[in-house]
Amino acid sequence: MKRERRSRWIGGSIGVLGLVLLLAWIQGWLSGDRVSPGRKNPPVVSTSGLRTVPAQERNGPTVTGWPGTVVAKTKTVLSAQVAARVVDVAVRQGDFVKKGTPLVRLDAAEPHARLKQTEAAWLGATARRKQAEATYQRMKTLMTEEVVTQQQFEAAEAAYQTAQAEEEAARRQREAAEVILDFTTVTAPFDGRVTRREIDPGEFAAAGRPLLALDATDLFRLETALPLAEEGRLQLGQVHPVEIAGLPVMQGTIDEIVPAADPETRTVTVKVLLPRSAAVRSGLFGRLLLSGAVTKGVFVPKRAVREIGQLETVRVLEAGRVITRHVQTGREAGEEIEVLSGLRPNEQVVVGGGD
Repeated sequence: MKRERRSRWIGGSIGVLGLVLLLAWIQGWLSGDRVSPGRKNPPVVSTSGLRTVPAQERNGPTVTGWPGTVVAKTKTVLSAQVAARVVDVAVRQGDFVKKGTPLVRLDAAEPHARLKQTEAAWLGATARRKQAEATYQRMKTLMTEEVVTQQQFEAAEAAYQTAQAEEEAARRQREAAEVILDFTTVTAPFDGRVTRREIDPGEFAAAGRPLLALDATDLFRLETALPLAEEGRLQLGQVHPVEIAGLPVMQGTIDEIVPAADPETRTVTVKVLLPRSAAVRSGLFGRLLLSGAVTKGVFVPKRAVREIGQLETVRVLEAGRVITRHVQTGREAGEEIEVLSGLRPNEQVVVGGGD
């Protein structure tokens, strides 16, 4: 019985001792190589062939990013110009269209009949004008020969002028009918993308009802609201960096500053023209980057920073070993980027080799 108790005690003691040794090893007490927070356990890497540069502490301007939305510089809402039933809508939201492409077709039966009617009236008025002109010319000749009276000549002249006016009126009515018939086919005024479709075949479109919204695809602007205090720093034609979600930083040009300020937010709308890019489209989120006060910071080459998902790291040469540091970056200055945390000035940062 005593022997059995002693065996259990010895077994339990060995188990506890093993657990303590395991925890000590995990904490690095036994290995003597405990890893500091923010670092990975450094692998043994040959330092031959590594290219390093010192992290530089220097002055740099603070940068404020003012959020905005990308919109097409040219956009329009296509509306019905005549009241008619919708026969066909040839596009869907998101479709790209070329200038002159038919987009919506309205019932043209009535406008077509009206055009035929006005054409017949115009042809009749033209025939009467020609007849009145011939009579007038004949009377004019007879008047010089004193064959007809002054009163007869003036009557022929008045009839000719009346026929001319009637022909002109008939021509204008015919042209108006042609315009109305053209209105039954809605075409794209420029190359663009359909951003909104507001009607379907079979519906009745009253005059002025919106049918489609279209954005041009050649030029886009970032529209942002800036405090009135910032407005005085900006001028038309100035170039400033712009950050568009998922795209490299690009240079935008101040294209328009809306004169009227928003009385509620005390802000003014600024429109920044973006460079042509197939990746830019309406609705993207962006920021206008404006430089502010100059402050000190630690800067390294952009190529020294590695991105792993949402994490940013740099490799530092420390005591003959390559250490991977997790860092947080901030301002960009040309080919360099500021490191806000995780790096000290003059530390040797690996920029190449040793991969």
